[in-house]
Amino acid sequence: MIAAAVLALVSGCKVDDSEKDNVNVVAEGYHIYMRTAGHVLTPVLRTLDVARKVDMYAKADQEGQYALEDRYFPNYKVRLYDDRCVLSGYEGSSEIVFDGKSITEEGASWNCRVEGVSAVVRCTASGQWDIIVDLSGTVIESPYTIDRITMSAGSVYAEDGSEIMFNGEYVYEVETEGGFTEAVVTESGSVVSRISFAVTEPTKAVFRTGYSGDAYLYSVDGMTFHFYDGGFNLHLDMTGLIERSEDIDVTLSPAVSGTGITVGYMGESSYWRD
Repeated sequence: MIAAAVLALVSGCKVDDSEKDNVNVVAEGYHIYMRTAGHVLTPVLRTLDVARKVDMYAKADQEGQYALEDRYFPNYKVRLYDDRCVLSGYEGSSEIVFDGKSITEEGASWNCRVEGVSAVVRCTASGQWDIIVDLSGTVIESPYTIDRITMSAGSVYAEDGSEIMFNGEYVYEVETEGGFTEAVVTESGSVVSRISFAVTEPTKAVFRTGYSGDAYLYSVDGMTFHFYDGGFNLHLDMTGLIERSEDIDVTLSPAVSGTGITVGYMGESSYWRD
């Protein structure tokens, strides 16, 4: 199986093992899914999420702006201008350029540069957006490179027509497909992994956050979305020190908290809870 240097560990509680020769073969597929969700899908979906929160900020009075900055942008200085909003912090800077419309208005098209991702966020209908990524202007965390991606996302509504939120965060229903490359060099040699992905059905996502007393916290893994109630098909092509060409099937349970993650990989299946 992949060496520990390549299999960067991600959080998740192991519930059930499927093992061969004392090695959980399905863990490789699980880690690939988690890296896809955390390092590729998260930064792209984050552009929409930040745009919506900036939209709230731009519409608020001064007291409301202070509260929104404390809640959603605690690590940033927020500067609002007539045609843009700039977020500056020790983790980097982001800039949202307006087009004269609220991002919630059909036809709105905002140019967003959020934590390395350059994209146009376009409102296609009430509560529906396309995220159009400029790959030439996008740099995500090493060793990952997005090769192609399409993504659309929509609000999720309750029966009374109100928008569903979880812990004060927007819940999205996401459709996406694309591919990315992960290139890792170890003392033993290099491994290049090309991963393609697509949702098997519209899949829900919510920004993972928490509270400690009155303090608003980001996830310990960084700014990451939690995916649930859906699933993904992935394909791995690995060359170099390790050769692999495998399909990965991921099914996510409907529970937003304690989501069950069932992974099928190399003829085996296993189950995690996240």
